[in-house]
Amino acid sequence: MSEYPNRPSRVNQNPNRPDPAIQRGAAHLASLGPRAIEEFLVELVVAFNCRKEITRRLMDYQRITPAMLAATGGDKQVPILWRAA
Repeated sequence: MSEYPNRPSRVNQNPNRPDPAIQRGAAHLASLGPRAIEEFLVELVVAFNCRKEITRRLMDYQRITPAMLAATGGDKQVPILWRAA
């Protein structure tokens, strides 16, 4: 059983494979600024009872600087490569 029983199952199980819907949503959310991001995170906390996990990951991300991301290309979204099935 999942650690978070209310969490919907993920169609894309490979975390290294970009998910277009998540990429578009993340880009839009980032463009709205810190308040929208905070409200989104609070909604996740309420929906999935995951305050500790969200707080821990936010603390991890606070160690990252914009310069670190730029130096490693982490400031750009991963391109989505489409293949014919």
